[in-house]
Amino acid sequence: MVESGKQREARLGTIADAANAVRMASADDGNALGRTVFFVGAGCSVSAGIPLVPDMARSLVQRLTRKAGAPDNIVSDSQAAYRWLAAKGQIRDCFAENLAEAKAVDDRAIDWFRVYDAAFSDHFNTPDDAREVFSEFVDDAGGKINWTHLCLGELVRQRLTSTIITTNFDQLVLSGLVRSGVIPVVCDGIESLTRIRGAPHHAQLIELRGSRHTYRLRNATEEVAELANDEPTIAAIGSIFQDMRALIVIGYGGREDGVMDLMTKAARRFPDKRLIWVAHDKDPGRLSDKAKAFLATSRNSRLLVGQDSDSFFLQLLKELEIGSPETIREPLFLASANSTTLAPHDSQSIFEKVNIRQEIERHRSEILAMANALHQYRESRTRAESALVGAREMRLAGKFDDALKILVTVPQEQRSSEIWEEVGRTVLDFTVEAQPSQFSRLGPKRGHAC
Repeated sequence: MVESGKQREARLGTIADAANAVRMASADDGNALGRTVFFVGAGCSVSAGIPLVPDMARSLVQRLTRKAGAPDNIVSDSQAAYRWLAAKGQIRDCFAENLAEAKAVDDRAIDWFRVYDAAFSDHFNTPDDAREVFSEFVDDAGGKINWTHLCLGELVRQRLTSTIITTNFDQLVLSGLVRSGVIPVVCDGIESLTRIRGAPHHAQLIELRGSRHTYRLRNATEEVAELANDEPTIAAIGSIFQDMRALIVIGYGGREDGVMDLMTKAARRFPDKRLIWVAHDKDPGRLSDKAKAFLATSRNSRLLVGQDSDSFFLQLLKELEIGSPETIREPLFLASANSTTLAPHDSQSIFEKVNIRQEIERHRSEILAMANALHQYRESRTRAESALVGAREMRLAGKFDDALKILVTVPQEQRSSEIWEEVGRTVLDFTVEAQPSQFSRLGPKRGHAC
């Protein structure tokens, strides 16, 4: 029970709670899409080389000082660059303390989140500016994709989630889906939310602020109010909350008033959903007030703290007994799937028909040749090497019994240090993750595994 006037606090949860929420939201027949929605923020893209808001803000003020003709020693130092701009009145006051009291060497005196908002509101405020800035951030990352987004693609491929919402501009979610063979319905900004369904038949990707090409901040007071009162947006978010069974928020700080107010209103309208908030910070007390208010809408909310995005998804797929994403486990997965869907060409010209057919046949034969070569490579592994690969796959899928059964088939004389290390990892993973009731089930086997 929650005392009158006191906000309900979310209970601390585990990755097992998140996995259970995904399972409970999955479709019984396995054909329909699961009713889990993922909401991902900037923290999910860090390991792919996309900078967080404070780092982008630092880059932006350096760019502004360069344009303003500041000396090189000012341009090269983001703190000095901001103070130089502020002293000249060329950027609004974004100090956490009064300028007169701020320590020149103390980076904490500058609120880089506010600097970020100010830079886009007052300087980089045209679509051309935003397109150029965000494209450069993405290009500087070198086109890398991280484990988080490959796992999101796998969860959609496995039909365990229906909708992914992101506040990011980097389009890594889209890349992860495509690499898993999924082409989603894409909503590029709130202007196209009308195409979104609460109970979709096809996977949906909502780029809430647009992509690198159309990204638009809505943090100004008037834009926050506009977003909160936009009927199509309210209807779309409400529809998603009405039909979803679980929402997992990860990599997001919840500092944006417009977005959080929308979500909280929808959650209050449809209370007691399974809400999982995955925080990077280890201190639950540092969760934003907006996030706390959002989680307070449900008796079934859970807060996970101290979670790195890639590690979270590694463990989540282990809990769900999926293991590695298929696009990683089978290198030719996507190429083989694509080759089977090539349509024959029907043309009145026999020459065109033959040319296209020959190209398609060549493509398929080369894919088959690569598949045969991969099979031969796998067949050439030693018994110990094959056991290692198979055991790792089982361990990453949370199938610890099966992993140990594979390892025990390796003859004593072939058990290298790598084999014993894998035994140790398997036992350690099981010990950390298993429920108490499982120890008696695996314990005897584990004792004489190798």
